[in-house]
Amino acid sequence: MEAGTNVNPDRGHEEKIETDQFIYGTRPVLECLRAGRRRVGHVYLLGGRKDFRFSEIREVTTKAGIPVILKSREELAHLSGSSDHQGVVASVGPLPVYSLEELPNEASTDGVVSTSASVVLVLDSIVDPRNFGALCRSALALGCRGVVFTKDRSAGPSPAALKASAGSMERIPLFRVTNLPRALEKLKERNYWVVGLAEEGEHLIDDVWCDGPIALVVGSEDKGLRRLVRKRCDQMMRLKTLDDFSTLNVSVAGAIALYEVNSKRDLMAPRDSTHNLS
Repeated sequence: MEAGTNVNPDRGHEEKIETDQFIYGTRPVLECLRAGRRRVGHVYLLGGRKDFRFSEIREVTTKAGIPVILKSREELAHLSGSSDHQGVVASVGPLPVYSLEELPNEASTDGVVSTSASVVLVLDSIVDPRNFGALCRSALALGCRGVVFTKDRSAGPSPAALKASAGSMERIPLFRVTNLPRALEKLKERNYWVVGLAEEGEHLIDDVWCDGPIALVVGSEDKGLRRLVRKRCDQMMRLKTLDDFSTLNVSVAGAIALYEVNSKRDLMAPRDSTHNLS
């Protein structure tokens, strides 16, 4: 853990900022700084590099009073644990993760659920951080209200997943649950229609019932949806693919399914760019 130093303009003095991990990559660090959802200790930049992204980072860190330190490419790789740092590393605190109870209700003040209500993406045991990050990226781009994932058997919001998400995890709310089948039951109680995605689904995703909020559930890379998770789904859907080659990467399949659902719904209207829960 590293203690950085930030200037608090309200207090007029420097304060210690505790950080517990290093994130890396131009977009992830920039989105972290823009979103302002977690503490930042230091930002480390590759010495001698100059481009518009670096200028943006410099501008944001200067306004926030975040120290910037120049490092060599090798030093940045050592800090981040990755050679894919793109010349940018930051020491940060944990990313906020919410409980399912904090997911906003879909009912309006008169108790009527909107026909253009939200979609949440539910991840059942996605263990590859690249898939986890890519699914978060698609969820944000395609208007999801949030991403639900399991405490165990899941990649989670790691620096590698953040890099794969192009920083989208800094903006879309993440909801961590202990028991996914029970969580799906809670979503049903809140008027969510739970749709499971599987190659052997009975219906095409094009035909998904979409009046009201939807929870789209995608399964692990090797085994798909677990049995108890399948039992909690209201419908099992599949993508339209070639009969003799129906296998798709889970992040690709999830993105296509989200697009198909959104094509029938008014979910792409502008929202708060940070998806605040308040």
